[in-house]
Amino acid sequence: MLRESSMSDSTSAISLGILSRSRVFQAAPVAELERLAPRCTFQRYRAGTEIAYRGAPGDALGVIGRGCAKGTLPSPSANGELIVAIYVPGEVFGEPPLFDSRPRTVTVSAITEAEVTFVPKPDLLPLLDRRPAVSIRLLEAVCDKLRGSLDLSLSIRFLDLPSRFYQRLLYLSRYDSMQDGNGVRIHHGLSQQELADSIGATREALNKLISEWKRGGLLDYGRGYVVVRDPAALAQRLPAAIRQDAIFGPREIGQGSVPDPTGKPRA
Repeated sequence: MLRESSMSDSTSAISLGILSRSRVFQAAPVAELERLAPRCTFQRYRAGTEIAYRGAPGDALGVIGRGCAKGTLPSPSANGELIVAIYVPGEVFGEPPLFDSRPRTVTVSAITEAEVTFVPKPDLLPLLDRRPAVSIRLLEAVCDKLRGSLDLSLSIRFLDLPSRFYQRLLYLSRYDSMQDGNGVRIHHGLSQQELADSIGATREALNKLISEWKRGGLLDYGRGYVVVRDPAALAQRLPAAIRQDAIFGPREIGQGSVPDPTGKPRA
């Protein structure tokens, strides 16, 4: 019995730490989070493990504590998937079912080893009533995802593959990248198929583009990472509307907000 209590206290402490680092729950007083944490469920996942299933009941809000995950929709032909969101530490997922009582809209899977805390719906909704600031933060998170989904749809419809891949690299560089002697090293943990899925492309087409950029000395590509060797030269290959002044900037996971999936600054 003492051991069970100790384990419960330990997971509550971990959940409290995760909640306190989330932008949504930072709007709540510490005392509220201390009461909420013991009600949460904490889980660890191996890379590739499914965290939440499309079509399953949405009875809790997920909060990423460590690692990163992806939100996907299946192909209508059951051949492949479309990555509609990437979740990094501090971000939440699973908002819609909490309010419309319909099943989950996307499948969420761990890209890397991940830690997730789940806030139960019966405890979350009263908190939102008591703390409007938390409600506003959660609404902002939903709006960010809606903007990202709309921009992703537009980019798939109107932009060519090099522009879409460039924007995806720009996005990925904002949450886990570092400067080294060869350029900007971006750690993403995605397979080449997942990268292709995230921009609405085939693996074969993306592989051809990567090979072309490698031959041009623009980037190096490895398992789970990309090194952008010459950001300025890479940008010059793209339409002026796609280029940005700050092309790639190293940024550690968890520092600041993450831009939308197309790489555009959020309004």
